[in-house]
Amino acid sequence: MNNSNRPICDTLFGLSFATVGDIGSRTVIEAPRELRDGFIYPATVPVLDYEFDVEWLGDEILGCVDGLICSDRIANVLLQSDLTGFTITDVLVSHSQNWRALYRRTRLPAFKRIVVADVCRVVGYRTITSWPEVDISTVAPLQEPINWDDPAPEPNFDVVVTQRFLDVVGRDAIPNSLVYPVVFS
Repeated sequence: MNNSNRPICDTLFGLSFATVGDIGSRTVIEAPRELRDGFIYPATVPVLDYEFDVEWLGDEILGCVDGLICSDRIANVLLQSDLTGFTITDVLVSHSQNWRALYRRTRLPAFKRIVVADVCRVVGYRTITSWPEVDISTVAPLQEPINWDDPAPEPNFDVVVTQRFLDVVGRDAIPNSLVYPVVFS
């Protein structure tokens, strides 16, 4: 998957996308999260129903448990780029009772799903121990015994992305997302 014209290791970041919903009732989970080799791998979700629950603040990439969605505009930007590690598919969109009661007049853009193909292993708070050399990969944290003295024993981000990914998407498209520097060792 690596393009031979670019360096193998790019600057990497942990990215925690804004979350204004969660998986809806029409989501199909084929295989639940799995513990393998001491790491927790994400669930296999062939059909994602993103259910909006709280106010959408304009972010064009949104996260939920085991899923990412993006506006049609960002989907087109990603598809026209040479970024690696994902596919774009359809997503089902629904709205909770809370959202319908409070935000029903909010006009949402059309959304697509970002299916992240590869997984990087993360140990501790921000240390990447294996990276599949793609522009976006999901996170498999190390299953460690709980250490109550460590304020953040697990990573607090959804995916690992390259600087190239951030440059292509643009920070203005994800203003409420959190970007963390990570260490690759």
